[in-house]
Amino acid sequence: MKLSLLLVCCFCSVGIYAQQPISGRVFVDKNQNAIFDTGEQVLGGVLISNGKDIVATNSSGIYQITHLKGNPIFLIKPAQYISKQVSGCIQFYISEKALATGNVHDFPLYRHAERDSLSLALLGDPQVDAMDDVFHVDQLVVQELAGKPLDFIVPLGDLSFDNHKIFRPLAQSLSLIGAPVFYVMGNHDMDYYSQDISQRDKSFENFFGPSYYAFEYGNQLFLVLNNIFPIGEKGYIGKLDEGQKAFVRKLLHLKKSEHRSLKVFMHIPLEEMEDQDEVIALFNEFENVFIAAGHTHTQYQKYFERTKKKAIHELVAGAVCGAWWQGPHDLQGVP
Repeated sequence: MKLSLLLVCCFCSVGIYAQQPISGRVFVDKNQNAIFDTGEQVLGGVLISNGKDIVATNSSGIYQITHLKGNPIFLIKPAQYISKQVSGCIQFYISEKALATGNVHDFPLYRHAERDSLSLALLGDPQVDAMDDVFHVDQLVVQELAGKPLDFIVPLGDLSFDNHKIFRPLAQSLSLIGAPVFYVMGNHDMDYYSQDISQRDKSFENFFGPSYYAFEYGNQLFLVLNNIFPIGEKGYIGKLDEGQKAFVRKLLHLKKSEHRSLKVFMHIPLEEMEDQDEVIALFNEFENVFIAAGHTHTQYQKYFERTKKKAIHELVAGAVCGAWWQGPHDLQGVP
């Protein structure tokens, strides 16, 4: 299988969860009205998660799963299908706000032709803070990539510079490229002063959806991690929380017979994670593991040796913002 990458560089506390069963149907929304109509195709075997547990839809496309307080419920995108896109964001999840309105929530999907040999754009640290920065992204990224035959785009975290109100204009700008965008959360996208782990990603989650998830595209499996673990009021370390690890273990166990390779997107590079060895062990069932990260504003590659398995290949993708959008401007107005 072939993967072509385009780089653009310039305590989970289970005891407090309020449990509530949620059910619904996964179906092909042929008439695109977001409502299941008689005769529309249902999809069995599609995975649904609450951020910890994973269930599969039955032959009638029906799922049932417990709602864990603090978590959305989301679909693990199957190959050749995609959810509706709104304001540049893929709607593959049921938000906590929506979950509060009732216990039945369907997932409409749409057919989406996908190749096995993929071309991706990895965007390290856009880190926009003001509309001027969004303009710079438009000049540097959007106009460069628009019209190119990309399968999808992955901004690798630090989408903002602590200004979460900028999420919408950034996403709207990147949507003009014309390819689906799968977002990663970075430390500057975190909600500071969070009282518990489930609150660290509320601003990100309210706009982009869950901060960790997975999807299949073509014949490949992709895993998006949130490795920003809050410490104190504004600090953080590179680490996965226990709920997220449980999700990853279950997902990879379910998918190991279908996929020999795994592609992982996260913000902090593996070598800077405090639980590096445990994270590497999570991927033991997969012969080929590729990781793309950001965070350092530098570009390099690194390999992590494994016993009787190929080394994990990591690519750190630099930063779209360069030196935080500082410096003299060129003729296009970009620092």
